[in-house]
Amino acid sequence: MKSSIKPIWFLAFTLLFCVSSFPFVSLTSRVNKSEIKFDENFTYTLRFEGLKSPIQQPSLPEIDGGTVKGQYQTVEPLKEGFAYLYHYIISPTRTGLAKMGDFSIKVENQTLKATGFEVKVVEGSKPVPPSPQIEKTSGPIEIFLEGRVSKNECYESEAIVYTLHLLTRESVRNFEFVNKPDFDGFRKIELPSSRYPKTSKIEKNGKLFLDAVVFKAVLFPLKSGSIHISQFVSDAKIQTSQGVSQIVRLKGGDAKVSILPLPTPPKGFKGCVGNFVARISPQKTITAKVKEIFSVEVEIEGEGALPSEPFDIPQSPFFEPYPMNVSDSSEELDGKLISKKKAVLSYTPLVEGNRTLPDISFIFFDTKKKVYETITLKIPQINVLAGASEKGEKKISILPPIPEPGKSKPQKDEFPSRNFLFLFLPFLITLTVFIFWSFLEKLFLSPAKIKARALEQKAFRELKKAKSNLDARKSKEFHSHLRKSLESFLEMIINEPASSLTLSTIEEKLKTAQISEKTAKNIIDLLQEIDSAEFSSEKVQKTELKKRLLKATSILKGKEVKLKTFAFLLMVIFALPHFTKDSTDILFKKGYEEQLKGNYGEAIKYYKMVEDYGDTYPALYYNIANAYFESGRIPYSILYYKKALKLDPSFSDAKTNLSIAQSLIKSKIAPYEMSPFDKFITSVDIRIIFYAALLFIIVGNLIFTLLKIFGALNRRYLLTRSSIFLMVIGLILSLLCYKSVSLNREFREAVVLENCEVFEKPDPKTAPKSSLPEGSVVYLNDISAGWAKIKWGEGQGYVDSSKLGVP
Repeated sequence: MKSSIKPIWFLAFTLLFCVSSFPFVSLTSRVNKSEIKFDENFTYTLRFEGLKSPIQQPSLPEIDGGTVKGQYQTVEPLKEGFAYLYHYIISPTRTGLAKMGDFSIKVENQTLKATGFEVKVVEGSKPVPPSPQIEKTSGPIEIFLEGRVSKNECYESEAIVYTLHLLTRESVRNFEFVNKPDFDGFRKIELPSSRYPKTSKIEKNGKLFLDAVVFKAVLFPLKSGSIHISQFVSDAKIQTSQGVSQIVRLKGGDAKVSILPLPTPPKGFKGCVGNFVARISPQKTITAKVKEIFSVEVEIEGEGALPSEPFDIPQSPFFEPYPMNVSDSSEELDGKLISKKKAVLSYTPLVEGNRTLPDISFIFFDTKKKVYETITLKIPQINVLAGASEKGEKKISILPPIPEPGKSKPQKDEFPSRNFLFLFLPFLITLTVFIFWSFLEKLFLSPAKIKARALEQKAFRELKKAKSNLDARKSKEFHSHLRKSLESFLEMIINEPASSLTLSTIEEKLKTAQISEKTAKNIIDLLQEIDSAEFSSEKVQKTELKKRLLKATSILKGKEVKLKTFAFLLMVIFALPHFTKDSTDILFKKGYEEQLKGNYGEAIKYYKMVEDYGDTYPALYYNIANAYFESGRIPYSILYYKKALKLDPSFSDAKTNLSIAQSLIKSKIAPYEMSPFDKFITSVDIRIIFYAALLFIIVGNLIFTLLKIFGALNRRYLLTRSSIFLMVIGLILSLLCYKSVSLNREFREAVVLENCEVFEKPDPKTAPKSSLPEGSVVYLNDISAGWAKIKWGEGQGYVDSSKLGVP
């Protein structure tokens, strides 16, 4: 019984821990008074705990017997984080009960329930006004609310302006809102009344109305589809033409907006929608000192919506970044949101030298072109000088790039499994050696084969004689040898003399022998030309004789002979490698020059062009790694240092710089430890094991076969046992080779190029089980459908394969 209780308690404790550690938002509500006088106010408060950041003050539902006169926010510190309080000052509109029902608020993907209230209102010193109602007059009351949006159709996150207009032909003494809509599906920025346009006059239904804007806000759609903005409820105190004052309850201002979905966003998109321009300052080289702050300003301006941080802060291990400081001077102008933001990026240099920061990529969706646009802002080069307090500190510097390209070394491909078939080939040869000799005898020593070879040799001899008589004056001898050559060739094919056969008979025999129509036609045409030439008295030109010789040669060899084309192809084949090599050397040196100037991005482009040509060598990958290192992209530098070492494991400069680059990775993971036997197997070159196994198997089978041929298997015991021993050793080495291939496939090194999340299954909808920092080295097991199965010291899982680089 006790053993069964422990797992239950353990499971309960685990569930309790998971629930307690799961981040959630809690909501409570309260009123400060349960009973008030009519001329007093009370406060209703919503208290949120667990919010990541403040939210926009929620709207309350309609209050029966009361109206919101004002609202404000306060913050209370907690042990962990803050509590955000949202207060509403409520004034009663009648005696009795001022009450509001329960309602729901959606915050951070959670739906929270807020409790309503009931407050008793008694008479005070101030008289109670009559309940808002429309008194009957001699004519209809002409006053109503109308909602307008700047666009009836827009994209997600695209800014639109909503205005609520009060249209009236009556004299309005007072106007106040009873309830405002929640604007569900939008993020709202309410504009102050100072930004409202002046009251104007408009004509509607043939009548002249006063048009006053009583509410204005900028809305940002949060989802696609058709969204309905619900009605406003307000009370207006009017004085009719008969001099009667009364309070009118108005409802209106609803509107519909069609929201279009954005196309699949590219990586780095922050939700900027509209049309923008961006600029960076300063433009020239920045001079700074170690441990002294310098700043870069980015200004973005345009029509549309900009989030609080419109782009990612460029990172580099050589600089300590500070949070982005953004100032906003956006304004609404003629129904459009004109966004103006200035982002100040501040850094502290950590090491001296000429350094660069990655480019800033500002991505936005252009609503006019209906495509994503990217503005790339290049941060100037930073010349970091030694600070006064840094003289005794160790500097971070790597070995310089190599100026000359090295000898090309092709990258070693993965050892193919089909190579193991060669290990079984010697055994097959041993088993079939006697069958081979008998087959060889039947194939080459039969009378029919001897005759065919003799006729083939005769055909080529006669063709050679015809070529030696290639002269218009020796036309008769030329055609005689050409005929004999064709007749020998035909006799070899149809197995009977062709000299006594007619052309029609020869044509039928060729069809029976399954000769192609084109070849048969060429033979018949050539025989007809020879017959015409032998019995004709006209002189034949030498060019005609050459054509017939080439046609006969083509028939005998089975292909067209084009010596000029062949020579040209040879020239191209031999010249192309020299051209390519010279071109890649020029590109390499150009990249080296750009690297010395500090233009690391341009240098990488030139080096990558060399790689695209297929010309790879350790110095190329080493220089690429140095360029990535100097530009602050440490994970990529680690990848290319490892590529250089894969081609040349003894490359000492690459080893030194690799250790420096790895020391700059702040977050490190535990490496996966292989067994000593697996380490030894993977350290030996697979090809060495394979060729050793193949050699032992071939020698063992050869000795065994020779002993069998000479009948010495039973007499030469030592040699027989030695041959069997060699074959067994070969088989053992074959198993070790197969084990090495399996381990190399299972433990391929991969470098994490970007911070990535690890999933239990290849499904992004599931919760991630862990995360890996950039620059980490893991083992890659398999890649399928954009997912990579990896293994490291603390576990295994699936990651996005695009975030890994394989040396």
